[in-house]
Amino acid sequence: MFKRVICVLTLVACASVVEAQRTAPGVGGRPAPAEVKVARPLLTWKGLDATVKGSDGKPYVGLTLGVTNYAAFPPILFERAPELPPCGENKSAARSWLRVFDAATRREVYNYCALAGPSELRTFSFNVARAALPTGVYVVLEDRATGRRYSSNCVSTADGTPCKQGPEGGLTGTEVLAQPAVSAEAGFFAVHGREPNAEEAKMWRDAVLKEGLTQEKLVRRILERLITNPDVYAHGEMKMIVQRAFTAAGKGWAGEQQKEYWANRILAGTAHYAVILDALKKQ
Repeated sequence: MFKRVICVLTLVACASVVEAQRTAPGVGGRPAPAEVKVARPLLTWKGLDATVKGSDGKPYVGLTLGVTNYAAFPPILFERAPELPPCGENKSAARSWLRVFDAATRREVYNYCALAGPSELRTFSFNVARAALPTGVYVVLEDRATGRRYSSNCVSTADGTPCKQGPEGGLTGTEVLAQPAVSAEAGFFAVHGREPNAEEAKMWRDAVLKEGLTQEKLVRRILERLITNPDVYAHGEMKMIVQRAFTAAGKGWAGEQQKEYWANRILAGTAHYAVILDALKKQ
């Protein structure tokens, strides 16, 4: 009897663990990304080449940097992540991106979105227009699957000495704007068929980071916002969504009956821009 109770309790515990794994928030509906302990990148200066000439005939400066503790970063951070937003034409960019920032302005100077592993952090180079060369730089390793960012120390581009600005001067990783694992732009486009403006994008990015939304849940939330207590503007927006879908599918101008049909579907929560476009393409 005692053994049977232990077995029952064990099964309950195991079932709880399995359920937690199954229902954990994830990215694009996939299981939650593995949590990893990440050290702070230790940036070092490796050289400067002031003789670079670009294909446009203008003078450039080649800057070579490295992360001395590259071996401390787990390989899982650099796995291909097709479920995350692409990097230009690369639809299977790395889970983590390395971004180089100007320490004085905090503007991005360069980025690497397809690093194959931690060893590629050991040495990396890029060219900057001579007139635009920052006096100091730091790097941020951005784990797009968790939304976490790890800022390095700051080094002078002239000789590698420590900077007065940058992370050591008060900048923290959370102050660096980074695209979360779930894209507000992708969610907004799925519902509205257009890119969000700056205010809309910030609102939904904040919601993603605060609530751990998956891409699917984000789309649902954006759609709910449109159809909750709809007014004349919301109905007009729904018809515009339908028309954009018709145009994108090469169906020309949607008739009033078709607009009403799809607007009612949107209002019922059973369709949004991507659903309408997909249905029209199949017709």
